[in-house]
Amino acid sequence: MRTHPRPAPAWALPRVFAHRCGGALAPENSLSGLRIAAALGFGAVEFDVMLSADGSPWLFHDETLERTSSGSGRMSQTPDAVLGAVDAGAYRHRAFAGESLPTLAQAAALCRELGLMLACLWTRPPADWLARFDALSAYSLHCAHDQLDDPVIKVAQARAIPVLCYTVNERSAAEALFARGVAAVFSDRIDALRGL
Repeated sequence: MRTHPRPAPAWALPRVFAHRCGGALAPENSLSGLRIAAALGFGAVEFDVMLSADGSPWLFHDETLERTSSGSGRMSQTPDAVLGAVDAGAYRHRAFAGESLPTLAQAAALCRELGLMLACLWTRPPADWLARFDALSAYSLHCAHDQLDDPVIKVAQARAIPVLCYTVNERSAAEALFARGVAAVFSDRIDALRGL
């Protein structure tokens, strides 16, 4: 099996990532969420990216716009000009009314400004996860917290591969995952996991 040297990380891996930018404290995948996560002292965030009809990357989770914005229709069929006018904050709370959908470029710029780290998620590790991992020269393995088997953790630990799990909203669940060897968790309830 071919293995790749693992470069030393340029940053310390946080134990808790703010899920969809700011968890339950802000509109998901929003610049407000990034600011809240940074204000609470969290050094890492996770967010979702979807492509518009124009092929531009925007922070958004769903295939359609209705659940988390004033827009309607499929994200992939909506042009940038329309997405730029969508209200993505009022659904969470009127205090966020007028929050626009951010582009990936806007989010990345704000992350740099706030000193936040970015992460990508993996789904349930497939049987050949390590081969795929090596082929990509990846740094960490991400998966759903309820889809993680101890043999995967054992192999990852032997290779010094950090394992990260989503979405963990209860402190006891996060503590149990850390005890099993998980390096970090993604959470909507970053307030409840503060200090872990």
